[in-house]
Amino acid sequence: MEGSDMTYAYKPATQDALDATSASETDQSFIIYDEETLDQEGIYASEHEAQRRCETLNRSATDNPGPDDVHPEQKM
Repeated sequence: MEGSDMTYAYKPATQDALDATSASETDQSFIIYDEETLDQEGIYASEHEAQRRCETLNRSATDNPGPDDVHPEQKM
């Protein structure tokens, strides 16, 4: 196992975590954290948003296309 790989996960935020952030005005928020170090990455207002952010964070650098990897006709 490589030490540099991080695995992020999300879970519902506790009230203590919400009290310390501006996310406290939402009904349910989700914390994204590194599973190995338990370092918090952020708090998101919806589970869908947290899930998408985890997917992005968990991709390796080679999985994310760079600007030169996209064909000019595919650019928006």
